[in-house]
Amino acid sequence: MRRAIEDLFLDGTEREKVTARREAHEWFRRAGRDFEFVCQMNGLEPEAVQDAYLGGMMDKGMFLTKVRECN
Repeated sequence: MRRAIEDLFLDGTEREKVTARREAHEWFRRAGRDFEFVCQMNGLEPEAVQDAYLGGMMDKGMFLTKVRECN
């Protein structure tokens, strides 16, 4: 969970950083089994964590940088 949160705040437009931010965002947004497991292991309610994350995205008007395809 810590790594995902840190990845969300990576600064820069380098492909690796943009990809890490996108993957972290998708991890919170999708809230799959691994997300649920990590939340439960940390004593957190997965749905509440996801709601807080998505609510924060909306409240702060956060946007992610798109990864450009290289030819």
